[in-house]
Amino acid sequence: MRKFRHDYQNILISLEFFILEEDIQGLSKYYENVLQPTSKFIHENNFKLQNLGQIKIKELKSIFASKLMLAQELGINAKFETNADILKIPIDSYTLITTVGILLDNAIEELEYIGYGDLLTGIIKDDNIISIIIQNSCRSEVPQLHLLKQPGFSTKGTDRGLGLSNLHEMLSPLNHVTTETVIKDN
Repeated sequence: MRKFRHDYQNILISLEFFILEEDIQGLSKYYENVLQPTSKFIHENNFKLQNLGQIKIKELKSIFASKLMLAQELGINAKFETNADILKIPIDSYTLITTVGILLDNAIEELEYIGYGDLLTGIIKDDNIISIIIQNSCRSEVPQLHLLKQPGFSTKGTDRGLGLSNLHEMLSPLNHVTTETVIKDN
């Protein structure tokens, strides 16, 4: 809200100059070239995330919203979909949020690195099974999956490479949770 309020105030200030100068032609051009495309961008991106309202677990909704909005601010095409209201996921909150956060951070970092692609996320509920899906474009030459999960292995430099190994360590003792990583067509 603070960010929106700040941006909104700046937009009003920029309009004020045209109004005080009674420059209707300049105001019209400013609207067409600056405000209208921005409005379209905001509308389209809000539409891509509107299903977040179906997540009723506040901390989960928060992590998805903050990470996906960050991705959109970085110019990444980020979407979220779900097929049902998500009221409860049978996993402790810390593990759930940490896991989703690691996966979203990795996806966003990869998309920033390659400079193109999509981040498609969702939660699918089917009877008693809940699937959290995080799908992103990736580089054509990805290291073997077993290497990515080793502590300290990173494609991003030194002093990194703990996320996926931490994720595996947190989830492996849980009998009712499985993970699946697939690389297909980048």
